[in-house]
Amino acid sequence: MLGQFAQVSLEDNLGQIQLNITSLTHLTRLFLGPMIERRSGKILNVASTAGFQPGPLMSVYYATKAYVISFSEALANELDGSGVTVTCLCPGATDTGFQGVQG
Repeated sequence: MLGQFAQVSLEDNLGQIQLNITSLTHLTRLFLGPMIERRSGKILNVASTAGFQPGPLMSVYYATKAYVISFSEALANELDGSGVTVTCLCPGATDTGFQGVQG
C-alpha cells in the first residue's frame, strides 16, 4: 500500500506479503513436483522492475517483488537440467487498476 511503512496498516502489509510471497511460493510448490517427475514444465513468475531497488512509500511491495526475483533465480538454478524452466517477468509501470487501489 502507498504510504510510509509506519502509517500503513499491518493488515494491508500482510495482505501484500500473502499475495506476492506466500501464494506464489505455495503455488510453485504445488505444481513443481509433477513437473519435475515428468521432466517438463515452465513456471512464469511476475515481479516488477520495483524488485531491483528499494522503494519509499511502498516498501513492502518493493520488498515482495525482490523476493519474487530472488526466488525465481534460485529455482532456475536448482532446476537446471531438469526439463523445468523458471522465468521471472519484470515489467515496469503499467496502467492498471493497481494505481487506483494504492491511492
